[in-house]
Amino acid sequence: MDQVLGGRSLKKIFLLTSLILLLAACSPTLSEAPTATSTSVPAVEPSDAPSETPTATAEPSATPTEAPTATETLVYVAPTSAFTPTVPFTEAGGAKSRVHLQNDTDETITLTINGSVYVQYVFDTTFNIYLGRGDYSVMAFIGNDGPYVGSFTITNLDKYTIEFDPGRMKIHLP
Repeated sequence: MDQVLGGRSLKKIFLLTSLILLLAACSPTLSEAPTATSTSVPAVEPSDAPSETPTATAEPSATPTEAPTATETLVYVAPTSAFTPTVPFTEAGGAKSRVHLQNDTDETITLTINGSVYVQYVFDTTFNIYLGRGDYSVMAFIGNDGPYVGSFTITNLDKYTIEFDPGRMKIHLP
């Protein structure tokens, strides 16, 4: 018989038949057909007449209960204590440009720098900080005067200067 069907063909037929019988024996069978059930719900007829539902609405009064109050206006007060930073600000990694903060006033400067970093200094002397490349906006109060605002972009490692004179802030680019 191996010569008629070939040895490999007979083995393939036997394996496929065994696999089909095994799958047929292991597959689940339905013992009962599923049934559907229904229940009846009493019909409700819509009504054109509105139903009366009590509400808790207060009656309007002739006089207001409270008089409006004035709002408070916020006023910036510059800090009175000053310090000189002992360590210049630096970020982790990357080259930094020197930014010279030059105070030519007898006042305390409150300086906020916002860009790739956010820092705030309160000082009454001249010193240097170090910032990486990027766009920065600055806001300063010279004593109680201000705010003085400006912006600059650090593109290289040259020295940048922010100069504070009485009544003005000036940014010098390289």
